[in-house]
Amino acid sequence: MSETTSTSEEAAPGRRANTRHLARLALRGSLFTLVGRGAGDALRFGSNLLLTRLLFPEAFGLMAIVNAVAAGARMTTDLGVRGSVVQNSRGDEPAFLNTAWTIQIIRGFTIASLLFIGAGPLAAAFGKPEASVLIRVVAGCAAIEGFTSTAAFTLLRKVRLGRQTLRDLVAMAISVAVMVIWAFVSPSVWALVAGTIAGSVAKVALSHRLLPGYRNWFAYDRAAARSIVR
Repeated sequence: MSETTSTSEEAAPGRRANTRHLARLALRGSLFTLVGRGAGDALRFGSNLLLTRLLFPEAFGLMAIVNAVAAGARMTTDLGVRGSVVQNSRGDEPAFLNTAWTIQIIRGFTIASLLFIGAGPLAAAFGKPEASVLIRVVAGCAAIEGFTSTAAFTLLRKVRLGRQTLRDLVAMAISVAVMVIWAFVSPSVWALVAGTIAGSVAKVALSHRLLPGYRNWFAYDRAAARSIVR
């Protein structure tokens, strides 16, 4: 009994220190999220003010349809890859991470293919046949985003949100810059499309710079794949 009590007392300081460490991480992560959300909203608001002066209202309507279709495709095919990396006990293993990355890429190309094929009927369902070309072009973003490094999920797993927040803001700034410049030179809905694609490319490229030495490669671990898909 005394040995058990002694062991418990020795372990208590370690547990308290771990709890304090987790609390600090959670607080810091919340602050980064709050700052990132505020900065992102401010950037989005400013860009909308500029773009509404440069583009005709119908452009925003067409882009809203394209975004709604793309978002619906992503939601209905979500396999929970990010959640698997964050929560799974194997979430730090290269085999698990590379399998998750491979599955994510396959999903991205699947979404892109489905949107490309179904662009016509989807645009007609919204009463905007001209949106079909836009849907097919923006469908490429799904394939691009499939290559996002799992480093982004690893940072989330470790509650280290500073770099990820900065990445999102930089990608958004690039997207906005492309939209505004394109709209100024050639005011059309394609300015919004170009900005969307530029944002996706920037976000993916920056994700591979989040953690030095962190690399993803194609792999397939049957147990990991089963765990992710289920």
